[in-house]
Amino acid sequence: MHVRLFRIPRLRGALGILLSGVLCLLCSWNANSADLVIFKDGYTLQGKIKRETTYFIDPASGVQMQVPKLNGFFTVDDEARKIAFSPLQVQEVPDKDPAREADPIRLKSPIVRRSRFKVPPWQVTAVTDWNSKWDRVLTINTPDGRRQVPQHLTLLTPKIASVDARDYEWKTYYLTQELDPKTVRTLLTQHPELKLTGDSTDAGKRFRIFHFLVQAGWYDKAAAELDGILRDSPDQKDKVEAAREELKKLLAWQYVDLLEEAHKNGRHHWVQARLAIFPQQGLEEKLIARVDVMRGTYETINKNLVLARGLLDECSARLTDPVHGKLFKEAAAAIELELNPDTVSRLEAFLKLAEQAKLEIQRNRTPEHTPEQLLTLAMSGWLLGSNSAEANVETGVRLWRARQFVLDYQKTHNSGSRQQMVTAYDSKQGVPFDELAQLIRSLPPPEPLESAFLKNGPWAAGALPFRPAALYWALSAIYKLLPPTTLSLHAEFPLSYRKGPSYFLRLPPEYHHGRSYPVLFVLHEGGEKPEEMLKRWSTLAAQHGYILVAPEWRTGSGDSYGYTAEEHRAVLDVLRDLRQRLEVDSDRVFLFGLGEGGKMAYDVGLAHPDLFAGVLLMGGAPHYFAKAYKQNAQYLPFYVVDGDYDGDTAKENRLQFEYWIGHSYPAISVQYRGRGREWFEGEVPFMFDWMSRKKRSAAFPQLGRSGTGAGYGEEFRSMRPTDNHFYWLSGDGLLDRHINSAQKWSGTLGPALLQAARSSEGNHLTVNAHGFKKVAIWLGPGMIDFEKPLMIHLNGRIQSSNRKIQPNLGTLLEDFYQRGDRQRLFYAKVEFAP
Repeated sequence: MHVRLFRIPRLRGALGILLSGVLCLLCSWNANSADLVIFKDGYTLQGKIKRETTYFIDPASGVQMQVPKLNGFFTVDDEARKIAFSPLQVQEVPDKDPAREADPIRLKSPIVRRSRFKVPPWQVTAVTDWNSKWDRVLTINTPDGRRQVPQHLTLLTPKIASVDARDYEWKTYYLTQELDPKTVRTLLTQHPELKLTGDSTDAGKRFRIFHFLVQAGWYDKAAAELDGILRDSPDQKDKVEAAREELKKLLAWQYVDLLEEAHKNGRHHWVQARLAIFPQQGLEEKLIARVDVMRGTYETINKNLVLARGLLDECSARLTDPVHGKLFKEAAAAIELELNPDTVSRLEAFLKLAEQAKLEIQRNRTPEHTPEQLLTLAMSGWLLGSNSAEANVETGVRLWRARQFVLDYQKTHNSGSRQQMVTAYDSKQGVPFDELAQLIRSLPPPEPLESAFLKNGPWAAGALPFRPAALYWALSAIYKLLPPTTLSLHAEFPLSYRKGPSYFLRLPPEYHHGRSYPVLFVLHEGGEKPEEMLKRWSTLAAQHGYILVAPEWRTGSGDSYGYTAEEHRAVLDVLRDLRQRLEVDSDRVFLFGLGEGGKMAYDVGLAHPDLFAGVLLMGGAPHYFAKAYKQNAQYLPFYVVDGDYDGDTAKENRLQFEYWIGHSYPAISVQYRGRGREWFEGEVPFMFDWMSRKKRSAAFPQLGRSGTGAGYGEEFRSMRPTDNHFYWLSGDGLLDRHINSAQKWSGTLGPALLQAARSSEGNHLTVNAHGFKKVAIWLGPGMIDFEKPLMIHLNGRIQSSNRKIQPNLGTLLEDFYQRGDRQRLFYAKVEFAP
């Protein structure tokens, strides 16, 4: 049985009534049996579905009743965390969770509290190791001074752990993955149910420990436990071998999943090295089929790479065109230099016809295509995709010159010189706009990091360790990555001839300039260094193929975030610099912040929502602009983690989410029980899973919802002159009456507003803009029909009617130069004064 949630139209007037259908469906669901919630993008949550309630006393009867709480959340509760989200994000709630483990092991160790004091606000400064009685001591700083807090581990399962303070009313929950597996194994052997005594019952206890480690996902420790059982209890050999076979099957599935993920993330040398030694004996047929598909894919890729290099050289050697010969040779050399497993498919048409030509020559026949025509197939396929490849020599010459022109334009940092380049190129009638846009998307970075550095760096092919070993050791081995070298760079910002913010960079394994990579910005806590954030994220970022960047956002000696445009430069300038140096997937740029960095992530994300595919943070709260800009998250997913003991931070996040969830925004709140402002290490794998399903929104054809300028709608908001670009609408000249600052914050000032929509008729745009001297509409491919007249209504008045908007080369190239965003190109810009 599958229960599907109804799709609710986003209409504000009747939203409460419409949404109630979804809420009633969740309310009626049996919380004891609901173990899995599946989002529309495939993200899943496990736990019990709950709805926040409160108590109501009927004045007539005096009977106390439990009723839904006003503005209360639906949550998924997994004991350690409460996870809240809009029901409209959910696709289905299956009747059963097929992945749920049978009978998870739960070990309890109750205590009797000595007192019931409430824990004061605190900061943990030290913690002891667990002792044999499952006790430890925290040292905390409080407003009243330093205190020692004895704690006891009261519950340990493969998923969660709970810890109780002996002297306070304070229960803290952790994900078991946050604990060290070696420590957990020791704790297991010290529990009364599992304590080893040297008698015949030890083998049974060891097998329970083995199953606990398997359920926790620590397969290498589980395999080691089986080795220990066999060593200490040889009579358990048959049982050990049976368990080992089951573990191998489980690991085989996990291992193939990991190989497929690495293949998807561009770790081709790494995957091929593992496929070469991957044992198939005893594997299930489905796994063998998946491995064979990968092997077949790489056999084809490697064959085509060798073939492409040989055919490019042969065609270059046979060139006879005296006019364009040099250009064709340069193009062939550039293609060969950039050729790799991710780009060879662009040459499919070239390979087919060039191979035929080679056979004709071997038979002493005249080939149908000349070397120039064959290289034109390679050049056009390389720049536009194999399906758009053609053999017209003039087309090839024009396309390659266009490539060189755009690269030269991107590297020319004088605006007058760039204008002269556009004028000269435009007069020669270059390639059509749609081809130019496609060509731009295939370009290498205009000012790339030196290829020699990339070739020799720890992300290069073969630089990651791997020990051929038994299959059940493999999964743990492949997670152990050599710590990549950290690059310390400055964002070179030639737009105003200044040196930008410094940042630290780590590239994914096998990085090259031939594929686009997602980017993760990690903003450090106030008292930390950027390098510390890199260490926390580097292993999983490498596994998932992310460019990891930690900017230094502090502009002075203080550790607090100041909500300034100068601090924003640490993200905005650095992002532009990355696009200039590296192959960035601009549709998959994510922003994370911790503590003070979390405040900054809130602020930067909501001020510039069109730059990001998602914003994630721990221990940060919305203040000032982030609270005033809450409507700017309509199309920007947020993943916010805090602890319910984090005081005002938890309260502010709650208020923000009451609005977001009530308006069905794509936000998710994860709150840990008994935790404060801290690093939640166990949440990081969930964050990568969440990010893997996100792409930047186009916010088209609807950009916000109008409130007729009165501030009651969902227009995009601005209260800083630099917060002025929202997807395809921007404002210039923010009026003084809307400008605010954190240093002199005024709650009486209203924001400037921007909102737009394209009507169902097509070439009809409605724009509402208030508080700016000018407003600009940015038009790109697929947004309007440039062959037809465009009608624009601005604030209820017709601004443009029966006039065609012509694509403009200068607009396209200059915007691309300023932002470096090859995936969000604009052909035309239309400006008005509201």
